[in-house]
Amino acid sequence: MKTIENQTFDEERALYGEKEILAVGCSFDGPADGESAFKEGADIEVRNCFFNLRYPFWHDHGLVIRGSEMTEFCRAALWYSEQIEITDSRLHGIKALRECSQVTVRDCDIISPEFGWSVRGITMEHCTAESEYFMMRSSDLNFKDVTFKGKYSFQYIENAVFENCRFDTKDAFWHAKNVVVRNSVVKGEYLAWYCENVTFENCTIIGTQPLCYCRGLRLIDCRMEGTDLAFEKSDVEAVILTPVISIKNPRSGHITLPCSEEIIRSDKESKCEIIYKQFAEQKGQNAFYVTVGNSVFLGTFAENSGAKALKEMLEDGPITVDMRDYGGFEKVGSLDRSLPASDTRITTKAGDIVLYQGNQIVIFYGSNSWSYTRLGKIDDLSGWEEALGNGNISAVFSLEES
Repeated sequence: MKTIENQTFDEERALYGEKEILAVGCSFDGPADGESAFKEGADIEVRNCFFNLRYPFWHDHGLVIRGSEMTEFCRAALWYSEQIEITDSRLHGIKALRECSQVTVRDCDIISPEFGWSVRGITMEHCTAESEYFMMRSSDLNFKDVTFKGKYSFQYIENAVFENCRFDTKDAFWHAKNVVVRNSVVKGEYLAWYCENVTFENCTIIGTQPLCYCRGLRLIDCRMEGTDLAFEKSDVEAVILTPVISIKNPRSGHITLPCSEEIIRSDKESKCEIIYKQFAEQKGQNAFYVTVGNSVFLGTFAENSGAKALKEMLEDGPITVDMRDYGGFEKVGSLDRSLPASDTRITTKAGDIVLYQGNQIVIFYGSNSWSYTRLGKIDDLSGWEEALGNGNISAVFSLEES
């Protein structure tokens, strides 16, 4: 391999057509303002080089760039090239990457409007990027640990996986197809409109009017913040762990979430089922379940020694308590041991769970005033009274959903 070191080039096509060449510590800059330094080359490696002129890498095959800088004046740096590896470098010129294939970018800083258009096969890891229209119409993307800021990102992309990324963007993923986003934060309005077969898994989604006009949309254990008018005219299967401000006319599928301030049904074609469900992770280590028949309810432990002892019992596994109706307002059943009591006179309400006489557990669907030790309460009473019914029941207490 031919090696050139510590030289400066500013002429037109300075190293045109070179093959098997290594450039170390070279500068591509100067008054001649020449373009296309490495055009039509192959098996090129550059290390610790400085690029301040236009179009340095066009129509190249086999290119390695390490520890180098492309300034804001180095516009359209890499076009129509293939088998590219870029590491520990700065790409700061407009349109730095376009219509290339088999690209790897690691540990780089990118400031480049219209970066990455029509790229076929790109891996990007441990990078930061600022751009507009980032990666438009590219395919086969694999991003890990990428922090991005800018507008109109990832539009019309296909076949992509994003993991552990942080995106602050607007109008991202419009018309995207066959995309998975995992363990990431996506902030910005109008997320992923008109997308197809896009999945968000364990992500945080922030911003107004996300995920509208989608087909084959999936959300798996995601959190949503500041999201309103979500899912309009979308076909969606979603499990959302946090409340959503409002949902508007989702077309089909199922959306499971703790609650929403507003469900808008102004379109007769909106058939998506909205399911309210409390999730244990919202309560952290202070949650438990009560199962009666086919109904499951999430509860929160009280803060006292009796509740702590009950939790320790449940850590050994679920317990089933046969409970009888009493007074038309409660169900009561015996535990197989006594729990620490700290009785005070209280007025209970529906959903309260208390300890009576040390070894009796009582669940309320009405109200009563007596001396009890609070053990916990049910968070969402939807269907609670109906599940308890009028007669005797068997209730299963557990730390995991049955």
